Amino acid sequence: KGDVSFEILQYLLDQEAPFPGGYDALAILLEKKEPEIAVMLRAFKPRARCACCDKAPEKIQVCGACKKARYCGADCQKKHWPT
Repeated sequence: KGDVSFEILQYLLDQEAPFPGGYDALAILLEKKEPEIAVMLRAFKPRARCACCDKAPEKIQVCGACKKARYCGADCQKKHWPT
């Protein structure tokens, strides 16, 4: 398939906030033109990323203070704090 569709898909999957309407809404939009991508979107389960190193580990911890930032662990959380 075309590279443009893949680039758009990759951009959307890399965003922290989900696509408006969710990934199912995007899959519906792509259904006729890019059926393979629509299938992948429906199966996609976005994983939270570390606010410090940007990795997406299987297990991630939420900041106890702000309840929004997510970290791989204590080391990344300490590195991310302003000094």
